Amino acid sequence: MSDSSSAVCVSDGDDIQNPSLAAFITALVFNTVLSAIFLCWFYFWRPRSPKVYVPRQLSIVTKDVPKLPYTHFSWLPMFWKFGDDDILSAAGLDAMMIYRVVKMFAVIFLCFFPYGVIVLIPLNVSGGKGLIELDALTLGNIDDGSAKMIAHAISVLLFTVIVMILMHREYKYYVLRRQRAFLLKDDHCHSALVKDIPKEDLSEGSIANFFNSMFPDKVKHVVVHKNPEECEDLFQKREVAMRKLERALWTKDTTGEEPQHRLGFLGLFGEEVKSVPYWTKELNRLNEELAVEQKKEKTANGAAFVTFTDMESPSIATQVLVRDSEKVYQVRPAPQANNVYWPNMGQLERYKPYRSLIIYLITWMIVMLYMIPIAFIQSLTNLCALEEQFSWITPIIDAIPLVRGILEGVMPTLILTIFLAILPLICRGLTILEGKDKHSDLEKGTFEKLFYFYVINVFIGSTVAGGALATGQEIVDDFNEGTGGFNSVVDPLTESLPGVANFFINFIMLKTAGSFPGVLADIAGGAIYWIKMKWLAKTPRERAEVWFPKAKIKYAKSYGDIMLVFIIGVTYASMASLIIPFCILYYVCAMFTFKYEVMYVSQPVPDYEGYGEFFPMVFNRTMASLILYQVVMFGYLGAKGSGWAFVCLPTIIATILYWRFTNKWYSRPAKYLPLNTALVVDEETQDGDAAPELRKDTYVQECLRSAPTRPFGADNPFAKNFNTCHQIEKESQANDFSNMWGDQTRTKDVDNIDTEQELVVGSHSGKVLPQRDSPENLKKASV
Repeated sequence: MSDSSSAVCVSDGDDIQNPSLAAFITALVFNTVLSAIFLCWFYFWRPRSPKVYVPRQLSIVTKDVPKLPYTHFSWLPMFWKFGDDDILSAAGLDAMMIYRVVKMFAVIFLCFFPYGVIVLIPLNVSGGKGLIELDALTLGNIDDGSAKMIAHAISVLLFTVIVMILMHREYKYYVLRRQRAFLLKDDHCHSALVKDIPKEDLSEGSIANFFNSMFPDKVKHVVVHKNPEECEDLFQKREVAMRKLERALWTKDTTGEEPQHRLGFLGLFGEEVKSVPYWTKELNRLNEELAVEQKKEKTANGAAFVTFTDMESPSIATQVLVRDSEKVYQVRPAPQANNVYWPNMGQLERYKPYRSLIIYLITWMIVMLYMIPIAFIQSLTNLCALEEQFSWITPIIDAIPLVRGILEGVMPTLILTIFLAILPLICRGLTILEGKDKHSDLEKGTFEKLFYFYVINVFIGSTVAGGALATGQEIVDDFNEGTGGFNSVVDPLTESLPGVANFFINFIMLKTAGSFPGVLADIAGGAIYWIKMKWLAKTPRERAEVWFPKAKIKYAKSYGDIMLVFIIGVTYASMASLIIPFCILYYVCAMFTFKYEVMYVSQPVPDYEGYGEFFPMVFNRTMASLILYQVVMFGYLGAKGSGWAFVCLPTIIATILYWRFTNKWYSRPAKYLPLNTALVVDEETQDGDAAPELRKDTYVQECLRSAPTRPFGADNPFAKNFNTCHQIEKESQANDFSNMWGDQTRTKDVDNIDTEQELVVGSHSGKVLPQRDSPENLKKASV
């Protein structure tokens, strides 16, 4: 079998070419230019459009965030100094933990960077295999059996130690923060979720008596989950009617004319009526019907929330078997109220394993089917093989060298990124069918399935497909000559592994340039904001929802991307160390972007707070990635005839033991409040600390407890002191903008940023209403 590399192809003129460098340079230039465009856009428009780029800083009724000046660059040193507590205060523990995970991965690669660049790359270059350009920087350039590979074996040990030390420190920190979150004295800290309650016990009195028998006089109240039935439909119809009425009132106030509409299809046919009287009558009717429906007896769904007066009782109840069978009365810690996914709350726990099994079978089927297009995309990275199959493409590539760079360095990774964009939607849909009853569990299930997709298809699929395409003809020739065997298949694929790293370097570059600068620039979001505020959003409610959209950081997708880059980086860190600085750049950009988004852009109050529940999953997948790296290096060094491959075996065993014992030490403390801590908190409460307000309606669906609603009016709580607050805010902005322009008299831009004209509702409200709160709070204000 002849020596070959996946990156080398021979043209008709017998000139040896290596397109990897051209593809790398093309991808580098493309991604640098793309990043520069996004960043220039961001730095130019940030001080000019604070409602798009720093909306939370303009808010005066949300969580405090440190104020940054409205300048182009002077805010950067101040912003970079913000730490974990600032993120925790502004966005919660979930946001803080994703920031710390990203920072930890950046530190891991930064610690390994000197060894990889100073030791491994020079050894690879002088390896003696004769590879050229980028392939000369990889382990594939070292002669088989060379003693130089001892450095690569040691690198496995070094990387393993770095990951273990930093992971252990991070897990300890996570447990500490998680247990502090248990001490917030909120309703969920005093509550337990009970599932699979027998039908004969499905009443508040029966459940309360059952738990009072074990915890005498400790049950504060019980809320049985019930099917909302018609209430949900009436609630949604009422929301529509209220918005229609607000729009009609706005039209009447601004135009002075009585708005009218037709009752038929799409408002084009049917009887024409006056909008304000019609929607007022419709809103009153729906208020009355909803109030009547709420009083009707509802069907219980086998789940209940039990709230205790102390924290000791739920701490015990969630960690013991309360009945003689696990099929009934399954008790676990109650989630935060807005973390409950109500449509799945009635799902029986004892049937979930079967649902999960079916869903995972479907997931693996989709994973396998996805390998077909992924393999095709990977085939685009090897133009040498494509030229052999499609000879007509050779003249085009020879005539225009830039085409080679674009096709090999940019297009495959760009197409792959676009193709993977729909995966989160598929994974979330499957997780909902699985029966998860918490929003955080839905995100975790989505992340879990995404990780399978990424590892099997993107990582393993791209690696195997790229190697098979490059060496497939060589394998076939060996079998035709009668010399084929197991080694004939494994050896060529092994030889091609370092060359595939070039594809992943381009992939990480594109992820870095397209993801983070693009998120900061938010060109599409800014355009949508401007269009909606200019033409579509008219009422204060509509304008508030434009100003504070839903949180942009989707944890499942974000963690999936973070872990994908880590598994790529760790696997190729020793084989192709050139990938290390690009991993560092990715995580540094992720740190900056995540921190900026959660503190200054995203909705001030998250849709839910899972209190860092993702971290144990990140730990497990980090350990799995580390073992995969060790196994790959053991196999690769062994295939190259290095006796130092045995060094990798102890690291595999050590990692498995470390994984097991770390989970044993920290998994339960991260999940449950320790009993001794609960007792201390209860004693402090009895000694005079303020007792928490435990409301019974906390775990009642909004449609079952919502009071009659009306449009925004003069007595709206957010309108009462707005004039004073608005003036203070304008003065603050004026000072910041004058510093930006260096002109104390230039305040016209301030009025363009936040004018009363944008906020006036009309004579029906009596006063202006600030847009500066989340849509959820505005809905509460209208109740």
